[in-house]
Parts: sequence; C-alpha cells; structure tokens
Amino acid sequence: MNKEKTKNLLDIKEEILFNENYLTNCLTKTTMYLYRKCEVERMAKMGRPKKDETKNKSIGIRLSKEYYIRVMQYAAEHDLTITQVVQRALELLFHKS
Repeated sequence: MNKEKTKNLLDIKEEILFNENYLTNCLTKTTMYLYRKCEVERMAKMGRPKKDETKNKSIGIRLSKEYYIRVMQYAAEHDLTITQVVQRALELLFHKS
C-alpha cells in the first residue's frame, strides 16, 4: 500500500507540474497577445497629422503613349510623383487663366 500511495503522489505531482507549465504557457501567450494588441492600438492612433486642405477627390485620365512617356520622364527627372506633376501642370494652367 505504501508503494501504491507513493506512485499516486508521484502521478499527482507530475500532473500538477504539467498543469503549472500549461498555465504558465497560457499566461505567457495571453500576455504577449495583449501586449501586441496594445502596441497596435497605440500605433493606430499615430499617423500623419491632418493638413488644413484635405485632398480626398481623385480623377483618372487617359493619355497617349507619347504623353505618358513624357509625364513619366519628367517625374523621374525632377524626382516627383505623377500626381505632383499633374498638380503643377494644373497650377500653371489655372494661374495663366
């Protein structure tokens, strides 16, 4: 009976250690998940500050191959985006009128 009791106590001790390791693992994973979630929420609140004039309208245009190549070359040579090239062209057009 003494050997049987010892075996049961060892089984119980192993089970407790297994459960303790399992719970520690779960706590670690939960903590990491919550930490990442907080980081994402904190990062989501950051961002580019709002400008006074928001640009939320867009247009699409069709160009001939020649104009497309010229716009792309101009943008590359002047280190501009296509949007910036078109905006500058519009500013010049409206300024002359």
